[in-house]
Amino acid sequence: MVVFVTACASDLNIKSEYSKATNFNDFKYYSWTPAASETGTVLNQNKDNSEDENQNQISTLLDQNIRFMIDQQLAAKGMIKQEQGPVDFLVDYNVGVNKRVDLKTQVVRENYAEDFQTYSTFGYSGQFYSGVMTTVGTRNREELMIDRYREGTMTLDFFEPTKNKLIWHAVADKRLDIQALPSTERDELIEQVIKELLAKFPPK
Repeated sequence: MVVFVTACASDLNIKSEYSKATNFNDFKYYSWTPAASETGTVLNQNKDNSEDENQNQISTLLDQNIRFMIDQQLAAKGMIKQEQGPVDFLVDYNVGVNKRVDLKTQVVRENYAEDFQTYSTFGYSGQFYSGVMTTVGTRNREELMIDRYREGTMTLDFFEPTKNKLIWHAVADKRLDIQALPSTERDELIEQVIKELLAKFPPK
């Protein structure tokens, strides 16, 4: 599992859409979609793949923590999670990272030797001097800049419970740094992303 790993959420790009036919003002109870509610990860039983097993366990914990943070944000909006019984909507989320490459042309100003002239002269002491005088010019040169980075995306989806129809969707994307943050800072950023995703829920 991959998540947002940069320190600042100020450059988040948030988009959302919802069903105009749905009355969100009556929403109170929710549950996670059956796929999202499954706990645990099936680990590779091959003993030679202990590193993969450890990574799967970390991913499972991270998934549980993300769902816990979403539950907290929904509770702050007055929503109540139901483990059983009828609910008003179902919740699911997804995170991912894509590699990006941007090609940009940058104008670079550089100096160059335009002309050479030899000279010779006598100094005040009668000593003879000779050398080369260079005329320097300037010109603009286009240089191709290759920018490689990762873009992180997190989506949050709400579904109508009986027909499993999408009724609310929000997505956040952000440019990511190369180096991952410590887990504490990472969780703070994830929490901020979730808060921004739910900022306009329920829609007015």
